[in-house]
Amino acid sequence: MTQIPRAPLFLGVAGVIPFLWSALTTLSDPLAVWSVRTLSARFTGPYVGIFFGAVMLALPLGSCGALPPAPVMARPHWGMCWRCFLRCGHLP
Repeated sequence: MTQIPRAPLFLGVAGVIPFLWSALTTLSDPLAVWSVRTLSARFTGPYVGIFFGAVMLALPLGSCGALPPAPVMARPHWGMCWRCFLRCGHLP
């Protein structure tokens, strides 16, 4: 097994922090009260998990617009259609 470089490992582990914070403030009342008083109600509980989850889903889906269009074929086969559908969101 190879070693994971430090920067990607750190970023991957850091991506779990908002979900852990969401779970902890949902399950722990004293932590939730402290978070509401210190930060804001929007940084507590499910708000954090839902918002961060939406951002994490939007980033890879938004990259579909950055891909070049699928090559035009006279009669595409079904594999090409499904790749185009998964990549661009529509069938040719």
